[in-house]
Amino acid sequence: CLAFACCAVAAAFGGELGVACLCATSIFMSMMYPTIFALALASVDAEDKEVGSSLVVMAIVGGAVAPPVMGAVSDASVITRAYWVPAGCFFFISLYAAGVALQPCLRECAKRSTFG
Repeated sequence: CLAFACCAVAAAFGGELGVACLCATSIFMSMMYPTIFALALASVDAEDKEVGSSLVVMAIVGGAVAPPVMGAVSDASVITRAYWVPAGCFFFISLYAAGVALQPCLRECAKRSTFG
């Protein structure tokens, strides 16, 4: 969520504030992958963890797709507008985090709403 906010500020304002926000984005990115990896494997059965971890590692498509898209946006316009590409990626990561955080609450609400 903070990485999304920092990229959005960098894209919207640029300048020295944008540079500071991009540096902060790097700090937030450093803790994203290990957290996503652990959360993704937390609900996987023990015998499936090897395959699950392989799939999580192979699913790192953003590192191959987002930079060329960002470069194309930058070439077509300006670099500050191109920072909306990683902001969009971070937005979807924020949605994943919200889904993981809300999962126990949603399960409890579903249990309460069922009859019988």
